Amino acid sequence: MGAVMGSKNLNAISINAPVIGYFPLLMNLNLAKFTHWKCSNGTQASNYYWQL
Repeated sequence: MGAVMGSKNLNAISINAPVIGYFPLLMNLNLAKFTHWKCSNGTQASNYYWQL
């Protein structure tokens, strides 16, 4: 039973891995647009992003 559950969890992780990897990339693109739009607040926005 434990082995089956572990196998299911591993499958869930492997399926979700591309989505999890894609989400920070999407956030980085949004952050880049935001910092480009508000150049003066770029550093502040970047610091805020890394704290999340």
